[in-house]
Amino acid sequence: MIDFLKEYFFQWGLAIPLCFLMGMINPVLGILCILTIGLIYFVFQSRSQIAIFYLVILILGDSRSYQLAFFKTGRLIILLILTIWTIQDLIQKRYSLQKGILWILPFIILGLISTIIFSPIKFLSYQKTVSYLLVSFVAFHFYADWLWGNEAKNFEKLLHFTAVCLGLGLGLLIIYPDAVMFGERFKGIFGNPNGIGLTCIMWLPYFIFYSISQDRSPSLQWWLYVCLIVLSLILSNSRNGLAGSVLFVGLLWWFKNGTRRFTFFWVILPFVVWFFTSVDFIQLLIQIGLGDYLRVESIKEASGRALSWSFALEQIPKVFWMGGGFAYEEYVYEHLVPPSLQMFREMSSTWNSYLTLMLNNGIIGTTLFLTFIFAQLKYAQRNLRWKMLGYLVAILLAAIYETWLTSSLNAYTIFFLIMITYFHNPPQTFSNKTKI
Repeated sequence: MIDFLKEYFFQWGLAIPLCFLMGMINPVLGILCILTIGLIYFVFQSRSQIAIFYLVILILGDSRSYQLAFFKTGRLIILLILTIWTIQDLIQKRYSLQKGILWILPFIILGLISTIIFSPIKFLSYQKTVSYLLVSFVAFHFYADWLWGNEAKNFEKLLHFTAVCLGLGLGLLIIYPDAVMFGERFKGIFGNPNGIGLTCIMWLPYFIFYSISQDRSPSLQWWLYVCLIVLSLILSNSRNGLAGSVLFVGLLWWFKNGTRRFTFFWVILPFVVWFFTSVDFIQLLIQIGLGDYLRVESIKEASGRALSWSFALEQIPKVFWMGGGFAYEEYVYEHLVPPSLQMFREMSSTWNSYLTLMLNNGIIGTTLFLTFIFAQLKYAQRNLRWKMLGYLVAILLAAIYETWLTSSLNAYTIFFLIMITYFHNPPQTFSNKTKI
């Protein structure tokens, strides 16, 4: 950790605070500051610096504060720089084009066609379509090479980064709690409590697979970092985050060998289906004392999401086959929702990734997108395919209650895509200097 803080002292101690300061004076100055820093990293080929810098910008760009809105533009600027960098690497044959990325092209092409024919907000739709392609392109190449290449020396930097982000939020909880609380729930440095819940789902697999790849038991530092994730999850009171994390760990264990996989599909899964259809699950949670913590009174209505889902289901038949293009759901929720769904108009969101996919890309686009995701199993190393399946199931189920999966410029999608590349080409050896 000390080495990490020393290496990124300039970025975290000067560059990012400077962006804050310039952005507070004038958003344009903040954007220019981000652009300048990105270009400096590009000119001096500071891969590790820009890799972490982009992740920081993504997190800050998810803030709901209007004063930090310039970071949203900054996300696109750094993405374009990373795209140019990745193309340069491919030309110089630093790495080859990954076949797995080709599966996203039919989805993107359909998105462009839908935009041309149906979208009422064409410019925004084009931008979101292209940005999804670019984020996937950068994740499958630049970040995959940065993390898993060269004996995975940069893997531990990513783990340190996650620990700093979570630790900063927990530290502020003690010093200045109003900055990291959303009502009675902990949100850390993220936009909302569900944001930190999603982040923990995304980050936990990195720690687990890092541990699996080691030839020794996890260190005390590793356990401390995992405790930061668990503590952040508990304080956030994010049901989605808690359930997704538990499901991932459970599936990883159940899919460990053939016998367990057999019992999962023929014993455990039928039992779970029977349990949830036969037992009053909400009353059970109340009886064991978890009713207040898990806010069971809002489970049936999915914390109000059911109203939004109902409205989305009414709109989907209008664009059933090809959708209305990327960002179409934002247009629908901004212009067509009734007064009773005012909250969802303000959020411009269905709060469900798959309903958003159906609105934006139709049944054809949704099928193409899921094909892209599950086609990655084909490129996973044979001994990791079941682990990858468990990971995909847990993450994709967590997308039912949020819309992050359909958005590229957030703090979650890129971690999901990068982890997919781990299964394609996991590091065979780790640097002797790894300490976590």
